[in-house]
Amino acid sequence: MRSADFSRKILNCYSRNRWDLPWRRTKDPYHIHVSEIMLQQTQVERVKEYYLRWVEEFPDITTLAPAGEEKVLTRDESLLLTPTRCQQKMITCWCFCASRSRQIQEIVKASFHDLFRS
Repeated sequence: MRSADFSRKILNCYSRNRWDLPWRRTKDPYHIHVSEIMLQQTQVERVKEYYLRWVEEFPDITTLAPAGEEKVLTRDESLLLTPTRCQQKMITCWCFCASRSRQIQEIVKASFHDLFRS
């Protein structure tokens, strides 16, 4: 079977069987990244509702950055995210912010001073 034929068959199979998932309805890299972290070792059905609540509370990196680790960890408790996975979200958020706003950098550094010790 040629590569193009195989690719077409895979795409057709996906089109017929794909699940309607909220993170597939966006092209926002932040939302997609959040879903990827939530989906690590967590069932899709459980993540769907939680993901929608998360992006409602923290719709972008500028709302997540100043939230603080404790608030984010508390928010993640119902999904049983580990502190490491929570910190992945926050570190990624800081990296996105790093090139955009000095003020956001300072908020994130103050909130997560233990993570950003020099």
